[in-house]
Amino acid sequence: MHPNPDDDTLIEQVRLGDRAALGQLLIRHEKRLYNTAFRMVSNRDDAAEVTQETFLVVWQQIDTLRNPEAFGGWVLRMARNRALNRLEKERRAVPVAGDAPVLAGIIGDETADQPGID
Repeated sequence: MHPNPDDDTLIEQVRLGDRAALGQLLIRHEKRLYNTAFRMVSNRDDAAEVTQETFLVVWQQIDTLRNPEAFGGWVLRMARNRALNRLEKERRAVPVAGDAPVLAGIIGDETADQPGID
């Protein structure tokens, strides 16, 4: 193997089962993916998780990449999508101010009328 093969060569080797080639490919793109994720999620741990999730998807779906020359854009798009998914998930998980009193009024305090429940 050439000491510094291009992405196309590495992708071909990965498709033939070469895990070392996959490692080389991911290391080559790791910093760019992490930086992109970090700019989007603004958290180092989340950016690292997005990068790892992206690596897993690359490993699972590299055979679906039709044009190996497009690997850089393909993998970057995956990282962006995962970062956007993370942001959306966090947005949905944040309670809206004032929800608790509204829910308490709708649900009511069911334990208030039950004996022996404090």
